[in-house]
Amino acid sequence: MKKALSLILALLFVLALFSGCGKGQTPTPTPTQAPDTNSTQAPDTPATEEPTPSKYNLAAGKFEVDEHGFPTAPYDYPGPLTTSDETFTFWTVTYTPQLVPEAGYMSTPLPTLERELTGVHMEYLLVPSETRRENYSVLLASDDLCDVMTGCISLHPTTIEEAVEDGYYVNIWDYRDYCPNYIYQVTYDRKKDTNTYATVFRSPDFIGAFYTMSRHAVISMNYLARGDWLSKLGKTNDDIVTFDDLHDMLMGFKVNIDSCDYPWSMISTLDVKGYYAFSAYDTLPAVGSGTLGPMYVIDGTVYFSHVTERDKAFMTMINSWYNEGIIDPNWAAYANVAETKERAITGKVGYMMMDEQEINDYEDATPGDGIKWVPIKRPVLYENQTFHMGGQTSRLGYGTVNINAKCQEIPLLISWCDWRYSLPGSDAISWGAEGVMWEYDANGKRVITDWALSEPEGVGFGWLSLFYGFNALSEHGMGDGDVLNMLPGSERLIEIEEYWATWDYDAAYDYPTGAKLNQEQSDRVDQYKNDVSTYITENYLAFVDGSKPLSEWDSYVNGLMQHGFADVVALYQEAYDTYRANMVE
Repeated sequence: MKKALSLILALLFVLALFSGCGKGQTPTPTPTQAPDTNSTQAPDTPATEEPTPSKYNLAAGKFEVDEHGFPTAPYDYPGPLTTSDETFTFWTVTYTPQLVPEAGYMSTPLPTLERELTGVHMEYLLVPSETRRENYSVLLASDDLCDVMTGCISLHPTTIEEAVEDGYYVNIWDYRDYCPNYIYQVTYDRKKDTNTYATVFRSPDFIGAFYTMSRHAVISMNYLARGDWLSKLGKTNDDIVTFDDLHDMLMGFKVNIDSCDYPWSMISTLDVKGYYAFSAYDTLPAVGSGTLGPMYVIDGTVYFSHVTERDKAFMTMINSWYNEGIIDPNWAAYANVAETKERAITGKVGYMMMDEQEINDYEDATPGDGIKWVPIKRPVLYENQTFHMGGQTSRLGYGTVNINAKCQEIPLLISWCDWRYSLPGSDAISWGAEGVMWEYDANGKRVITDWALSEPEGVGFGWLSLFYGFNALSEHGMGDGDVLNMLPGSERLIEIEEYWATWDYDAAYDYPTGAKLNQEQSDRVDQYKNDVSTYITENYLAFVDGSKPLSEWDSYVNGLMQHGFADVVALYQEAYDTYRANMVE
């Protein structure tokens, strides 16, 4: 990503380009090829029957599974999925509306390529990101959901389980015979990549959504600091090891950098779930509205964050830093790290979390010469400390997709989604159509086109890849990281990933993802969850700026117990004990 984009006015233009979620017609695509003669029979097909075989070329019955019903290998669709004329609708977001042509998004290279390869015609409804939640509420209230809906896990007013139970969306597991690639990618490395498996499988027989996924798990997001400022202090990022080192760096920025008023614009969640930077206190400080705190296990005992003496120690440090003026006093207004970007590019912030793909964008948008952000490792309390929790990597990204339960051809639509997780489908959506973002050189090797590197319409390559490749921030599919690795300077991004990943981590205290509540336990937790979450958000966070003095910590903990917190902990302890008892060593 090269330059920051100004989207507000342009996004409004998108609303006039697209109709609602109604159905249309499309010419009959290329006939399907013969199925793979080497395929094997799958387990019994779920209740929904496959449509007329003469029109469809789906995966059911053509792949092998293990004892759990999980596919044992990727599945290669032998041609287009259909020769029918169904048209589906897809509700999603665009971040670069200036790239949408007059003929509409459906006429652009990627939808055209997908239609040619799958035979499925998709009409897209693109909405501005600023009004996405509002628009979703309108569609939901009017019972006018599109066939494919993005972001519903975070947008729907209830849990995705309740949304399925209420008839809005399908349980993808019920259509597992039509998505072998997705289930294979989620399950084949499940013993190591437990986060991916546990996130997708909300329970053993429930898959909540199609998630954006990368081919390999990496740490792609964590903290960076202004390397040019560190140089002025006579330091490098290798010198920032402990929390004391981090404190001295921040104080050095505040004292020695004229533009830097509060060097750390901490966000309202304190830490970012899944990218934990501050787990050295043997707790996970991230706060999430409407959710319980992160869990962990020490010597067989289940703990929740935000309530132990370890949390008090972390909060004591944060409160001290706040009082010293190194934490932005407006921290509670920042819902995510993106909302601190303006302070970063104006030189007011020297330490912030960002995705590796954003680094060039931040550097180019900041006035001056020699601007450089460098990776900072997770701070430790003492040198050579081993981290015990919060270090699991995941292949999952931001995008999620759900399928409307009222869609008339669910097996075909599930198969279309699954095609994006096949190796040919992943390749197609990641790279897009030949001649746009990439081309072959004289040696038959893929190279990025001069046009894609020229920032057309002021759009950098990272944003172009979300338009001419698949929209990984909102939609589903398996991305190929080699695309971005071809950019000039990509070696630096790989080095940053490796720098973040260099830390001592033994996962000894991680709560096992397989230790899940049963339905009765879940129902009982739901009785307390909202009250507990609200109490923590209103009280634990008040210790940051001293609006609740740390002398009241014990009172805070006692009040939390009065909201049923002890019962919540006991229920998760039961689930953990059951899990341990049933484990096969």
